[in-house]
Amino acid sequence: MTLRQKDIDFIKENLSNWLEELAIIAPVRNQQDQLERLEAIETALEQQRRFLKGQGEQIDRRISSIQQTIERQQESSETRLTNLHDEIEQRLTRLEKRIEATDKRSQGQDKHFPHLQDVIEQQGKDINRRISRSLLLTFLVIVVIGALISVEILKLVTTGSLI
Repeated sequence: MTLRQKDIDFIKENLSNWLEELAIIAPVRNQQDQLERLEAIETALEQQRRFLKGQGEQIDRRISSIQQTIERQQESSETRLTNLHDEIEQRLTRLEKRIEATDKRSQGQDKHFPHLQDVIEQQGKDINRRISRSLLLTFLVIVVIGALISVEILKLVTTGSLI
């Protein structure tokens, strides 16, 4: 099938118009596709934003919970340390009273028991040793509690629960 010259001329005359129409339609279609893509991206970003906001709220709640736990542990540790300190103070007071009583007795008994002074010194050393042990125990309790808290925080940080 061959085209007639009349058809060929018609095509030549209208071809530029047709191409212009196609050029006008194509960008419009392209713009519509781009708008649809932009809307899909905006929707996805909005969903992502909501998700991240939810995650942030969960993290905030978890951090708050951890802070409350740490505060309770600190309060408990402080209470224990205060109790230990009070107990040590009471013991020291009792020991001081004992020493004073022993000193009074020893002054009267110095004539009869010259070795009593050595016994009192040994008791003083024992008391000092006990106090040193008590203080060391108190220090070790503080260090262990600090280490436990640090380990828990480290676990939370490494698991990503804290962040």
